[in-house]
Amino acid sequence: MKLTGFHIFHVRIPFKTKFGHAMASRTCSDSIVVRLMADGGAVGLGEGAPREYVTGETSDSVFREIEAAALAIVDGLTSADPMDFIRGELVSLVKGNAARCAVELAMLDLASESSGKPIPDLLQRGPIPGFRSRYSGVIGSGSRWKVFISALKMRLYGFRDVKIKVGISPGEDLSTAKTARMVLGRKVDIRADANGAWTIDEAEETLHALSPLGISCIEEPLPKEQNGDLPALREKTDIPIMLDESLCTMEDAKRAAERGECDLFNIRLSKCGGLTGSLAIAEYAEEHGIRCQLGCQVGETGILSAAGRLFGSMVPGLVHLEGSYERHLLSEDITNERVRFGFGGWADLLPGPGLGVTLDEDALRRHADRVAEVDL
Repeated sequence: MKLTGFHIFHVRIPFKTKFGHAMASRTCSDSIVVRLMADGGAVGLGEGAPREYVTGETSDSVFREIEAAALAIVDGLTSADPMDFIRGELVSLVKGNAARCAVELAMLDLASESSGKPIPDLLQRGPIPGFRSRYSGVIGSGSRWKVFISALKMRLYGFRDVKIKVGISPGEDLSTAKTARMVLGRKVDIRADANGAWTIDEAEETLHALSPLGISCIEEPLPKEQNGDLPALREKTDIPIMLDESLCTMEDAKRAAERGECDLFNIRLSKCGGLTGSLAIAEYAEEHGIRCQLGCQVGETGILSAAGRLFGSMVPGLVHLEGSYERHLLSEDITNERVRFGFGGWADLLPGPGLGVTLDEDALRRHADRVAEVDL
């Protein structure tokens, strides 16, 4: 394969509304997009959404890392089978998970477009027969009135399951959960996400108070530096514990399983290094009796959403699917295709080969803060 183009974009798209949780508050997206072009006209797209408090990466560090590795990536793709390169040398060339996710997705998209083979075939993973995505709703932190309105929207939109953001204070967290349950009723699955904001004492107190409300799981209750306390916390609550920010690598997954830190993994493509890294963690989880959900980065564009949907189609038994908010949250997207979910959170697979999305060049120009074109 001969590359004819390699572009890196830092993309920031305003949100329709502010979204916040215990670790961050955002008013716009923040992603790095990679575009690869090959002779014959094939185009590959990838996206990483770095979060410094998760993987230690920033948009600037990801941009610079990909730019620095670009020529080596070009040489590798030219001289080796793309799949061999992705499984081997890429990991040593691009070490940051969000950075590697952006590059790997672009490579997979390009390889699929060039060969006509679907990405699951390239990864030797058959799609689940008859698979159709059903995504979760999410309610950000805020006043009781804001939570009430958000929950009402979720109910009217027909969501089957909803995540609520907690981690503000025990009193406010309980108020958020009570309000959500009151509006959504008992048939909707409600789970909570503390984003590592609680102390061990706050976690015990709040989980005890949340238990009667039928919360299905609590995500990242403690700061990741305190995960050694999670086995003891699991014994003191009947609410299952899910890891997110502290689950980025296979080493994290093995540590959690060996120590008995959790019941579930939240796998997000950008924080877990792309499709291959995420699939490996999902396989490990299945072998060790740990359930998984597909997570997402707030503000991801249609590129990362399309990749997440593809991941969902290859991993049976995911308890929840997050993402594909697209223009429900973004003021505009940079893909021509509408990737967002519909009523009830339902969404179909995108037509392949590849990820199934193309760039809206005009929207990209409006929202690309920084662009690098590699001299080939």
